[in-house]
Parts: sequence; structure tokens; C-alpha cells
Amino acid sequence: MIFNFRKWFSSKAAADGEQQLPDAIHIKIVDGVVIATYLEPASAEETRQVIRYLASTGNYRRRVWDLSQIDFPFTMDELRELAYYGREVMGEASRIAFVVKDTVGYGSLRAFSTYREGGNNAKTSVFRSLDEAMQWVQESD
Repeated sequence: MIFNFRKWFSSKAAADGEQQLPDAIHIKIVDGVVIATYLEPASAEETRQVIRYLASTGNYRRRVWDLSQIDFPFTMDELRELAYYGREVMGEASRIAFVVKDTVGYGSLRAFSTYREGGNNAKTSVFRSLDEAMQWVQESD
């Protein structure tokens, strides 16, 4: 089952007077997994917007951040801050998979995993294909 998060959230946000999700990041749910696909480079603040939204809806226990369509956009300082922010707002156990196309992104997100997994509330892994990421994120803990 595929649910178009952007369409639902955009109409709900407009009705409620809330801020919409960033255009750079497309959100959908496939088989109970949230897939956040970067359509263009997004800022750390835009990524925090998505994290806040997912935390507020409770849709974050199994998610894939797909950065395979873009050049890796984050510095190590931004990744560290995003990791700590995610730990702060998403307290329940979760599986987080990342999909990247380049070596810089792969290595950077391996370092991110160290920051994010602290506190034992998240398992993270980095992949080169969406299929592998989806398979891993759907595994039982």
C-alpha cells in the first residue's frame, strides 16, 4: 500500500494554517515504512522539519532516507546535530536506513550512525540500493 504523505499533509496544513513539508523532500509510506526521498539538496533545517513532522505523527519507527538522487548535502557538524536532534524528538526504538550514491555520503552516514545510535533507541545502516534498505528496515529486531 502506498500513501502519498505530501498530498495529504499539504491539504491538511493549508486547512490548519500549518507549515508544509519542504518541496525538496518527498515523503511516502510503503508497506509501513516511511520513505523520505531527497529530490534536490535540502538544508539541515528542512530535514529537521521532516523529523519534527514524523515525530508528531508517530510515523518513524521504520524509515528510509533516500539521498541517492542528489550529491550528499550535509557537513559532519550538520549530521551530528541532526543525529542528536533525532534522538531528542524520537524517543522510541526505530530502524533507520539511508540510501546514497557516493562514497562521501556513505562514509559520512556511517559516522552519523555512531551519533544517532547512542541511547540505544535507533539502529541505523547505510545502503547503495533502495531495495536493500527496504529489506533491512523491515527486519524484526
